[in-house]
Amino acid sequence: MESCRLEIVLHSAKDLCNVKHFGTMDLYAKVWFAGGGIVSETRTTPTAKNSGSCPVWEFPMEFDSVPMKTDNVLFCEIQHDGKLFDRKIGEVQVPFKDLLAGDGSRKNVSYPVKIHSGEVMGLIILSHKFSEPVVTSSTSGTENYKDSSKKDKEHTPIKKVQGKKKDGMMKRVAKSVGTQVASKAVLLAGTAAVLYALDADQIDEGVEDENEGKAEDPNED
Repeated sequence: MESCRLEIVLHSAKDLCNVKHFGTMDLYAKVWFAGGGIVSETRTTPTAKNSGSCPVWEFPMEFDSVPMKTDNVLFCEIQHDGKLFDRKIGEVQVPFKDLLAGDGSRKNVSYPVKIHSGEVMGLIILSHKFSEPVVTSSTSGTENYKDSSKKDKEHTPIKKVQGKKKDGMMKRVAKSVGTQVASKAVLLAGTAAVLYALDADQIDEGVEDENEGKAEDPNED
């Protein structure tokens, strides 16, 4: 199915129903489209403060992947931003067949606003444009994805990865062997130090015994 991008600029509205007896209205608008069991996301304009019955928004919005179906309907709902609760002012419904019939030059077009009783009160001014149609095909997308996966697998540097693993293993083995050798060296050094200390003690004891023997010799006068 062909789909496209719908670009809308919600310019302004005029002569809307005034629901406030005191003060001026603060108006904003919500825009979405629906049809064939599909409802799009809603785009909301900023609030035009103290705008009364003639708000000005000049707010651009976009809808991606819009089905090119004439039975879709574009909805625009205008509300007053109240302190306690919001009040609906009116609603506009534009069939897609009217939008598709345009030349796409973003000309400002006015549409009637209907209040809850069905009476027309006020106009809303907007412009729109459909971008170039985009063919959305899950089959073609899947094929492209598969092709890219095969390409990635073909260019995977397998030898380089194995070389890294091998180098890492050799480094770990060398490190382990080095650690064992160092441990044995420390142990041997400690043993040699102990033996050296024992020999030194024995030598000192022998010297002391020899000195004592000389001191106690009776033949010395």
